[in-house]
Amino acid sequence: MSPEQEEIRGNEADRLMRDPLLTEAFSKTEEAIVQRLKTCPVGDRELQHELILTLQLLGRVHGYIKTVSDTGKMAKIQKMQKSFADRMLRRA
Repeated sequence: MSPEQEEIRGNEADRLMRDPLLTEAFSKTEEAIVQRLKTCPVGDRELQHELILTLQLLGRVHGYIKTVSDTGKMAKIQKMQKSFADRMLRRA
């Protein structure tokens, strides 16, 4: 993937990370899973396991969006550094 594509994807991921509806969806979903885990019967190990896996998966989805956002920021910084270096070489 080109740095330009990474920057575009990063901008979109950053927008998603700041989107009130998506942040609310992640928050409410996590709250619901944790609440269900708290009220789950102690002996129901299978349900506990499924809820923990679901919580971990939610975290991974959130983490992936954050990683794409961070990658886009790095691509933008690298593009700026290259542009600066190119300008300095032209002046020399």
